[in-house]
Amino acid sequence: MKMLLKKRLVIKMYNLKELKIGIRIEMEHTQSKKVAERIAKDHLREYPNYYTKGLLPMEKMLKKLNKKGVKKWPVQKILLKTF
Repeated sequence: MKMLLKKRLVIKMYNLKELKIGIRIEMEHTQSKKVAERIAKDHLREYPNYYTKGLLPMEKMLKKLNKKGVKKWPVQKILLKTF
């Protein structure tokens, strides 16, 4: 019963699809599933669509730029102008 309640809270607090994607991605940085889940939840707390609307599209764009041979990404230019 307690586990079921905990699972329901996780589903309400985080989009389960986003959380699963996040855990998979964050496992690149750690061997612990619990640590990966904590990192993913931290990202999702700030941005509920962090993985599907932020990270994955950005990585796709960067791969395209790399294939084209672009050495400096537009993000770097923006950051240099900002600071």
